[in-house]
Amino acid sequence: MSKFDWQAVLSYAQQNHTALYAILSKCTPAQDGDKLILYAGRKFNKTKLDSAKYRPLINECLEHTGAGSGVEI
Repeated sequence: MSKFDWQAVLSYAQQNHTALYAILSKCTPAQDGDKLILYAGRKFNKTKLDSAKYRPLINECLEHTGAGSGVEI
Protein backbone atom coordinates (compact mmCIF):
# COMPACT_ATOMS: atom_id res chain seq x y z
CA MET A 1 0.00 0.00 0.00
CA SER A 2 1.33 3.38 -0.92
CA LYS A 3 0.96 6.43 1.28
CA PHE A 4 -2.71 7.23 1.45
CA ASP A 5 -4.74 10.36 2.06
CA TRP A 6 -7.46 9.54 4.60
CA GLN A 7 -9.34 12.75 3.83
CA ALA A 8 -9.52 11.76 0.14
CA VAL A 9 -10.91 8.35 1.14
CA LEU A 10 -13.53 10.03 3.35
CA SER A 11 -14.41 12.54 0.66
CA TYR A 12 -14.91 9.79 -1.95
CA ALA A 13 -17.02 7.77 0.50
CA GLN A 14 -19.13 10.83 1.34
CA GLN A 15 -19.84 11.52 -2.33
CA ASN A 16 -20.51 7.91 -3.36
CA HIS A 17 -21.47 5.84 -0.29
CA THR A 18 -23.08 8.00 2.38
CA ALA A 19 -23.84 5.16 4.82
CA LEU A 20 -20.24 3.94 4.61
CA TYR A 21 -18.99 7.48 5.14
CA ALA A 22 -21.02 7.77 8.33
CA ILE A 23 -19.11 4.83 9.78
CA LEU A 24 -15.67 5.59 8.31
CA SER A 25 -15.78 9.14 9.65
CA LYS A 26 -15.83 7.68 13.16
CA CYS A 27 -12.82 5.42 12.51
CA THR A 28 -9.17 6.13 13.18
CA PRO A 29 -6.82 4.94 10.42
CA ALA A 30 -3.25 3.69 10.84
CA GLN A 31 -0.79 2.34 8.33
CA ASP A 32 1.45 -0.63 9.12
CA GLY A 33 3.68 -1.29 6.13
CA ASP A 34 1.40 -2.38 3.30
CA LYS A 35 -1.63 -2.74 5.53
CA LEU A 36 -4.26 -0.16 6.43
CA ILE A 37 -5.72 -0.67 9.88
CA LEU A 38 -9.04 0.91 10.79
CA TYR A 39 -9.83 1.29 14.46
CA ALA A 40 -13.61 1.23 14.51
CA GLY A 41 -14.04 2.36 18.11
CA ARG A 42 -17.33 0.54 18.63
CA LYS A 43 -18.34 -3.06 18.07
CA PHE A 44 -21.32 -1.90 15.98
CA ASN A 45 -19.00 -0.03 13.58
CA LYS A 46 -16.65 -3.02 13.31
CA THR A 47 -19.54 -5.37 12.59
CA LYS A 48 -20.82 -3.07 9.84
CA LEU A 49 -17.38 -2.63 8.25
CA ASP A 50 -16.75 -6.39 8.32
CA SER A 51 -20.04 -7.12 6.56
CA ALA A 52 -20.22 -8.38 2.99
CA LYS A 53 -22.05 -5.18 2.06
CA TYR A 54 -19.35 -2.73 3.17
CA ARG A 55 -16.08 -4.62 2.51
CA PRO A 56 -16.23 -4.16 -1.30
CA LEU A 57 -17.18 -0.51 -0.86
CA ILE A 58 -14.18 0.10 1.41
CA ASN A 59 -11.88 -1.46 -1.18
CA GLU A 60 -13.51 0.65 -3.92
CA CYS A 61 -12.84 3.83 -1.92
CA LEU A 62 -9.23 2.85 -1.30
CA GLU A 63 -8.56 1.88 -4.92
CA HIS A 64 -10.25 4.98 -6.32
CA THR A 65 -8.15 7.30 -4.13
CA GLY A 66 -4.88 5.52 -4.94
CA ALA A 67 -4.49 3.85 -1.56
CA GLY A 68 -4.57 0.34 -3.03
CA SER A 69 -6.64 -2.29 -1.29
CA GLY A 70 -6.37 -4.44 1.76
CA VAL A 71 -7.67 -3.33 5.08
CA GLU A 72 -7.75 -4.77 8.57
CA ILE A 73 -10.52 -3.72 10.93
